[in-house]
Amino acid sequence: MIRTDWARGAAVALACLSAAACTDGFLHEPAAAGNARVAIIALQGVDGAEGAFDKADRLQIRVTERDGGRVLYDDAIPVAAGGGPIRASLDVDLSGRPVDASIEVGVRRGGDDLFLGEDQFTLIPGEESQVSLELRPVPSGLDVPEIPQFTTFGETFPLEGRVLFATGDEIPSARPSWSSQTPDVLAVRELPGGGYVAEALADGQGALTATFESVTESVPAPVRAVVVSAEMIPASVTLRRGESVELAPIYYDAGGSMVPGRVSDWQSQDESISEVDDTGRVLAVSVGQVDVSATHEGVSAIAQITVSDPPTVGTVGTRSVTPTGGTVGGTVNPQGLPTTVWFEYGLDPQLADAVETPRQNRSGLNPSDVVASLTGLTPGTTYYFRIIAENALGRTVSDIFSFTTPGALAAPTGLTAQRVPPAGIRIGWTDNSVGETRFEIERTAGGGPGSIVRSVGADMTAWTDPAPPVNTTAYRVRACDDDVCSAWSAPVTPPDPGPGNPAPGAPIVASLPTTFPGLGSARLGAAVSAAGASTTVRFEYGSDPQLVGAAQTTSRLLNPDATNVGIFVTVTGLNPGATIYARATATNAHGTTQGPIVAFTLPTVPSAPTNFAATGDGYGGVRLTWVDASTDESRFELQRETVPGGQVAQFAISADRELFIDDSPPPGTVRYRLRACNAIGCSGYTAWANYAGPVIPPPAEPSALTVTLLPAGGLQLDWVDNAGGGATFEIERMEVPGATVAFTAGAGSTQYIDAGPPTGLLEYRIRSCSAGVCSPWSPPVQSYYGLAPQITLGAVVNIALTSADLTADVTAFQAPTTVVFRISTDPSFMASTVLPTIDAGAGSTSLLVMGAATGLDDDTTYYVRAEATNLWGTSTSAVGTFVTLGGGD
Repeated sequence: MIRTDWARGAAVALACLSAAACTDGFLHEPAAAGNARVAIIALQGVDGAEGAFDKADRLQIRVTERDGGRVLYDDAIPVAAGGGPIRASLDVDLSGRPVDASIEVGVRRGGDDLFLGEDQFTLIPGEESQVSLELRPVPSGLDVPEIPQFTTFGETFPLEGRVLFATGDEIPSARPSWSSQTPDVLAVRELPGGGYVAEALADGQGALTATFESVTESVPAPVRAVVVSAEMIPASVTLRRGESVELAPIYYDAGGSMVPGRVSDWQSQDESISEVDDTGRVLAVSVGQVDVSATHEGVSAIAQITVSDPPTVGTVGTRSVTPTGGTVGGTVNPQGLPTTVWFEYGLDPQLADAVETPRQNRSGLNPSDVVASLTGLTPGTTYYFRIIAENALGRTVSDIFSFTTPGALAAPTGLTAQRVPPAGIRIGWTDNSVGETRFEIERTAGGGPGSIVRSVGADMTAWTDPAPPVNTTAYRVRACDDDVCSAWSAPVTPPDPGPGNPAPGAPIVASLPTTFPGLGSARLGAAVSAAGASTTVRFEYGSDPQLVGAAQTTSRLLNPDATNVGIFVTVTGLNPGATIYARATATNAHGTTQGPIVAFTLPTVPSAPTNFAATGDGYGGVRLTWVDASTDESRFELQRETVPGGQVAQFAISADRELFIDDSPPPGTVRYRLRACNAIGCSGYTAWANYAGPVIPPPAEPSALTVTLLPAGGLQLDWVDNAGGGATFEIERMEVPGATVAFTAGAGSTQYIDAGPPTGLLEYRIRSCSAGVCSPWSPPVQSYYGLAPQITLGAVVNIALTSADLTADVTAFQAPTTVVFRISTDPSFMASTVLPTIDAGAGSTSLLVMGAATGLDDDTTYYVRAEATNLWGTSTSAVGTFVTLGGGD
């Protein structure tokens, strides 16, 4: 009989034990008396084990008495290999009595067991017994895979294997179990659905073991993580000179796991600023900023080292002083750290009573100016002041300086008087006062007393008396404010009419700029007023400075009412490069007026450039150079032509240049030529300069560039990398106006921190570069940095008995800004009320803000000012006033 109750691959033996022939279809001779015969009738493999079963060439049979263990039979019986059932029989000597026995059967090939089976039964002489044996496969070896090196911590590898018979055939459905010989390097995990995986834990020579019953196999499994990224701890640090810090790089594999125990190659970008040893200890040497890197297997971690000291100050002094105010200034070097700076001032020489100006913020490695306005000072008084700067590394205080405010108003000096057309007198003077609100002008005519004829505004230094009396004899001037006036100046007497002083009623002539419409021609111009009479106008011109032998143009006639009319005449046939002198002359019934003699040099066509050459710029463009042989060009014109094909492109280049980069030449051979041009014309072209070189397509241009202010200072640039991660980035920062500075960012970057930008309006642009070829620049993005807000007090509106609305215009310069209104009945604001704070945002354009003042007194004068504050400082508007409505009785 055949049973299949061992995992589909059981081999079954049916044994017939009897003293007579078995009734299984086979004939057997009866055993001798007292013996029993064991007939192995059929032994056969099933479901997957047939290959090994068919290779069996013998049976090893052992029969023992269960009680006492006496061996009844122990011998090998050869069988024919090649498949099919196995048949064998044997006799067992029972000595004429029944025996309880055990039988063990081994199916072998040579000396190796392929299957084993055992059972228990009773042998009874003369009676027929049957016994069934269930065979199990015998493993002899394992077939396991070779395990490749692990390159990432946490990486897994499926563990498989086959269990083999001694014949090399696979034992069906038998799989080995796995364990790790090096659990600190590799872990073996059993999967919920069956099977095993190995997981890499740490660098090392790992080893795994596969086991099935008594058969084992050892498998090497090396682990060596590949470093793909790194970071430095700390990523940035600030040191004083002489201080040190120990940096620690952290390396990561592709799965983001830390890779410990790796040796780094250390390097300082500039050892004059900081040095680094083989352990990562950085020593600060001099003030500046530098990158220190640790590199392993081509992957670098970078730390930004700022070497700084307490700030320094210098060149402290006054910029301007008035009777009631002044401007003081100085310089501060932040030494690379965000620094706060302010002034102290007061009447005490030791500044025991010091008043502080609003604090200002500075950053960077270079000195910058600091200016503060002092208000509410007393005229004729000595004040003391100093500058104080403070950063994270300490405070620096300058020496104490002093200044004295001017006293009372000073009289004007240096009076002058001259006659001006048609019949006026122009008075000029030197303003020696600070704080005046007007100047009063006195005129004396004949022998009578003087009278004030005009009051002009503050800071004026001239006035024209358009029609003074014919007998005017003198003028004098004094400075005044709202309450008092200075002494009168010394008088000045107007000159008598004569040469250079037009006669009353004569025409008025003023020269206008000469222009050049073409080569060898000039357009002469004058502004003429006819002064109420018909007037003729002509020009004289020639090469003599006094116009001896000058040529004359045809006269032009002006109507009597012509006022400040432009008269223009073009003369031709002049020599290019010659110096010409010219003037306009106007004549009417009251006299002749000659304009001033003006000199001009006729322009020439510029000289052609020399030494013109075209070479590759190393970035996929063409570098064009030349020598500028002219001093009067207004531009250069560059022509590019493809060879062959003749596709022509024109470029305009500004004057005084000797270099131009063609960023995007077409593929193949191109040629260039250049000429210089001005308003008159152009020089001849240079000879063609050919360029033939591989033009590598540039990487894709970055897009979506943004610039964001960081809360602690500095600007963050973000962009979209359209080059697929393989290109580095070049960044340009331009001060508007000012210098341009370049930065670089690594491949795959989408962010850059400009930690120390200068103060003012900045413009950034970016391009991607790969294999020496760069994309076009991105569109520029502008951002303000380091500017205190700008605020202007606006109108006071909706004024009522006890309330009013205050307005101001504020520009935040892209830093978060707040605004407050301060209101007081005291113009010095010694006691004041501050309205609730207004968030003005971080825009770059002017924003109108409004605050509501309530709880005011009726019929009262109030003083108001606005104050705006951002990261860089506080700005204060001018003071305004308003009066609340009266309540009545």
